Amino acid sequence: MNDRQIEDLMRRARPVQSPSSGFHQARQELLEEIMSSQTEETLETGSDVTPLRIRPVKRTAWLAGVAAAAALVLPLVFFPNNDETVSPAADLPQQELKSDGNPYLFVENDDWKLTELYQGAAQDGSETFTRGRESMTISWLPMRIWDRTLERLGPDIDERGTIDVFGQEATILGLDLHYELLIPVGEVFVTVRIDGIREREAFLSAVSGLRVLQPQEWEAALGEGFVRPETSVAVAEEMLSDVPVPAGLEAADLRAEYSQDRYYFGIDVLRTVSCAWLEEYAQARAADDDKGMAAVDDALSGHREWAVLQEMNRTGDWGSQVPIFAAKVAIRADVSPYQEALSCDR
Repeated sequence: MNDRQIEDLMRRARPVQSPSSGFHQARQELLEEIMSSQTEETLETGSDVTPLRIRPVKRTAWLAGVAAAAALVLPLVFFPNNDETVSPAADLPQQELKSDGNPYLFVENDDWKLTELYQGAAQDGSETFTRGRESMTISWLPMRIWDRTLERLGPDIDERGTIDVFGQEATILGLDLHYELLIPVGEVFVTVRIDGIREREAFLSAVSGLRVLQPQEWEAALGEGFVRPETSVAVAEEMLSDVPVPAGLEAADLRAEYSQDRYYFGIDVLRTVSCAWLEEYAQARAADDDKGMAAVDDALSGHREWAVLQEMNRTGDWGSQVPIFAAKVAIRADVSPYQEALSCDR
């Protein structure tokens, strides 16, 4: 059993599926590499220049299931090594993708439910649909990291070919335990990855359920439980109802630019509030202002009771950052890593 198969086995033991291996691991590493480069790369949207943001990966407590999962016998799946052009299947979608950002793809089959939505920037997002133990993740990323993505995936690619889908030629990859599509679309490329399906025909059958929607149709299809720009201020007010907020920060300042699920929107809300408090603390500490440091301590000391943090901790582990820095504030320690740890400048 190799490392990727072990990772897949561990992923299946997690209560909430997380697209953190394979392409998504390469994606995170690439974005981190871009973010840490001396000349920061940006995403251009019209006349605006937007920094790339690194998607916070959802992780949940799953170690308790690993020991039991390790006892399972995982069948090895081998893909033939070839590089062939595959004729388009009659039922593969051929609607043309026309987007330099969100492709507005949705699964037509009601058995697939949208469970995750992240949009960090116009050219940095993903949506995940689940069906039982299977998960389909559709991501869109800047075209400039296409070559580096394939380079990172290289050692794990057992099969590589092309296939006609969405009216154009796409790259299909067979990796250790799944297939993926990489589709170039203008200034972005779109990926479709399905975990829990290992056979090529079953993968293509699931892909055949994808449809391109108009932006308004896609927004309407999200359903309840997702935060849209027009509802984001009200959701921010609700999330902050029991959270102390620094002077000068209003819920209106937290209006979302893109639709997201509550977890990722909650990260934006708590990041903004936490960074503001920690900036006040750092300034007070530098000035030996005991009263100022105590005010921040009072604000953060009740974090265990914040409803939004409790909600987020049931889904992922971003919220674990807040107690770490609250504890540092309580003992008047240096919190200088907070800007990087919380991505305060993103």
